[in-house]
Amino acid sequence: MLVLESDFALDSSHDVKVSQEDVTFLQILRENVVQQTDNHLEMPLPFMDGRPVLPNNKGAAMVRLSHLKRKLTRYKDYYEKYKQVMSEMIERGDAEAAPESPTSVNGTYHIMTFSIPKSQDNCA
Repeated sequence: MLVLESDFALDSSHDVKVSQEDVTFLQILRENVVQQTDNHLEMPLPFMDGRPVLPNNKGAAMVRLSHLKRKLTRYKDYYEKYKQVMSEMIERGDAEAAPESPTSVNGTYHIMTFSIPKSQDNCA
């Protein structure tokens, strides 16, 4: 009966149990969090064993790219707006050029191209 009552207890003074993975993650954060010059904090992604192995999705990325390319070719206003948005992203450091050849030993994962967010898309 005590076990059932503990689910509804109003007392929050229960011992907090922390896993070894939690301890490791907190240590990684303590050692690797960096405050940037613009006061933003940069921290590592919490992958458990290095970077995850992602599938090679080049085919899907190329299909999406061809659809976007067709739209950019068809609508000049849309092309200009897309170019402006991408330039702003690069200037802010939100995007960067990919290396000429893959640098990953775990394979390559292609980030899909995207269209202009609807709030900025007044062209097409």
